[in-house]
Amino acid sequence: MHASHPDRRTALGLLAGASIAPWVGAPVARAQVNRVPIIDTLVYLVGRQMYFPGEQFNLAAETEIETMRELGISRAIAMPWPFAVAHPALHDFEQLAGAVATTAGQISFGGGGGLLNLRIQSAIRADQVTSKAEADFRAEADRIAAAGAKCFGEIGLERLSLNKDEPYVSAAPDHPLVLLLADIAAEKGLPVVVHMEAVAKDYELPKVWAARTPNNPESLSANIEPFKRMLARNRKARIVWTSAGWDNTGVRTVPLSRELLAANANLFMSIRIDGLSKPETRPLDARSRLKSEWLDLFQEFPDRFMIGNGHLNWPSMQRLTELFRKGLVADPTPGRGLAQPRALPKSPLTRTLVDQLPSDLAPLIGHRNAERVFGLPSS
Repeated sequence: MHASHPDRRTALGLLAGASIAPWVGAPVARAQVNRVPIIDTLVYLVGRQMYFPGEQFNLAAETEIETMRELGISRAIAMPWPFAVAHPALHDFEQLAGAVATTAGQISFGGGGGLLNLRIQSAIRADQVTSKAEADFRAEADRIAAAGAKCFGEIGLERLSLNKDEPYVSAAPDHPLVLLLADIAAEKGLPVVVHMEAVAKDYELPKVWAARTPNNPESLSANIEPFKRMLARNRKARIVWTSAGWDNTGVRTVPLSRELLAANANLFMSIRIDGLSKPETRPLDARSRLKSEWLDLFQEFPDRFMIGNGHLNWPSMQRLTELFRKGLVADPTPGRGLAQPRALPKSPLTRTLVDQLPSDLAPLIGHRNAERVFGLPSS
């Protein structure tokens, strides 16, 4: 057992005796007099898609503001998810910067999910990295930083496709351009946000993935050792590994996280919880109670974790209908023009997690670590 936190007994008592909502994504059923502010370090704005013409990133930002209000999130960072091919939703920092400018500082932006991933994927296909490719990559990263981005991301090192409309994205963590990005990030003082399913050894994907979408390969290549090389490349580069607690291989366990965090002071993790991943590696159990092994991990590394929900935010149907009545977009009614946009996404389980943390740990994971790593104003 690891050293106990001063508030650990109180926290575990809460876990054992509090009335907790069951695993349906509902918040903890107890009064919150002074809820700890949360900074969500990973949200997506779906402002360009097949079911509405033009760009509606500002309306997607409105949806995120509504989500933030409901979950007690004080600020958020929007970034493009990892793109690998031409896609109806392809975008990057230019679109996000314009949208978040309307949010009075509540949403910041990152960049590179479109631009930098595409250059990495192009180099992988060419099986070489020329001096011109390096220069073009650096120039793109310079543009992102100069625009005021809070990070480079989201960079796809191993991102599975969840449906036929999503691309599969993979890049070795020690690919020359990924290592170059670590150097650039250190120079610019910006973190690199990466999405990577943990693969300890070459791994054959279960057949359910092929049934879900044809975009995924039959197997994944081992990436933990290459990831260690990425982390060691430049110790001044802050690497934020997204989706702690959202694991689809069963490899991203508490022991692996402990090993990597102990050996790499420049590694940080953002927490994401939902019902799609393997339950055995989630921080919350089936009754939405924080697992003691995760509480131990948070207490060992209190300055290394933050929240990153991974919300997908579409323009609301109500706003699209208003624009249609003004003649600004096509008819969004199902079956008449555009397909039905998805409902407002919510991830209250990270709020549930933060509300169960000891009083001195909750503010760190809730917002202070994010403020420090991403250079955000204090809440």
